[in-house]
Amino acid sequence: MLYNYLMIMVISVLLLARERVVRPHTLWILPALLTCAIGSVITSTFTLTIQNITTLLICGIAGIAVGIWRGNLERVRIHPTSGKITVQTPLIGILLFLSLFAIRAVIGYWGQSHNLVSLGNDMLLIPLVSACVRRYYVYMKFKQFKVAPTFKLESKPTF
Repeated sequence: MLYNYLMIMVISVLLLARERVVRPHTLWILPALLTCAIGSVITSTFTLTIQNITTLLICGIAGIAVGIWRGNLERVRIHPTSGKITVQTPLIGILLFLSLFAIRAVIGYWGQSHNLVSLGNDMLLIPLVSACVRRYYVYMKFKQFKVAPTFKLESKPTF
């Protein structure tokens, strides 16, 4: 189990650290895959209690806040040589993403009671919602670059 998290962390760092071209038609793929994976984990230990629903709501709100923060940290720009819109995640955004997974892994590894396992699984909602909100921010920034007019200076005077 611990090796799975380490593999996810290494792949995440490698993918997030490089500058990549924004492709709006593929921005939904990672959130969809995370939703399937994390949704199955959460539903495996979910029981309908006020405490679990409250924990899920708190984790969802925390995920929105972290996603907004990570979305604002994203560096979206027009690449000077290719002219394509690119995005790069700064180191603090990568460390924040990895710390959320690490906290969940530690709780799942050391937590023997059902409450701690349920809390650890509910905490997976934070990176899921964060990834969705961050992708939304990247898409909105992409749209701003696409809609913003580009002005070219002409050498001929107009009369």
